[in-house]
Amino acid sequence: MATPWPDKPCPYCGLTITDLLLEMVPDAQQGSAEYRAINDRQPGGAITCAYCQGAVEYAANGEDLVQSIREPLRYSRPKCEDRAWRNAQVFLNQQDTDPEHGWRTTRAWPARCTATDMRRILRMRFRAEELEFLSAWAREERAVEPYILPAHRLQAAHQVRGIDLIRAIKAWARSEGRRDEDIFDLHANPNPVWPWPTPQELADRLVATGT
Repeated sequence: MATPWPDKPCPYCGLTITDLLLEMVPDAQQGSAEYRAINDRQPGGAITCAYCQGAVEYAANGEDLVQSIREPLRYSRPKCEDRAWRNAQVFLNQQDTDPEHGWRTTRAWPARCTATDMRRILRMRFRAEELEFLSAWAREERAVEPYILPAHRLQAAHQVRGIDLIRAIKAWARSEGRRDEDIFDLHANPNPVWPWPTPQELADRLVATGT
């Protein structure tokens, strides 16, 4: 799993870390034991919280994030600058966004910089076309430039937050008794259709997932 989605609070600042953004770690460090531990959701590797820069790592249960005394992996500044610029172009129609002055977020959607209460991820059933889209979107999340790929372009066109899609995937995994990353291999279609005919239907489905 190239981008673990803990969707858990930072043990320092309390803000919810939905996406650890491992693809933003410098390429030279992506073969390290620490990187693999985080990727596998195991203790043994730390990464910085994107909000407060505290060192966090996975707890032994593979779900929660805990404070770490390890030297954390840090994000590549060139990768962050490139993502901020491209996100602004694709999602926000802005040409001058950078890490200091752009959106404080992981996928170009505004993040409220206050303590976030934990939402309960509900159990629910998904239609085949919903899972096909979520599977393609999840695979694209592993790319350095996911925003130029088909599912992410659909996401941008319909103005849907990435955090909502991640929580939908978590709702599916819980309902089926599977791991989040099992969504990667659920379908193989790289060009899915948008599965929600109306904004209201999408809104109803997101409410059902607890987002």
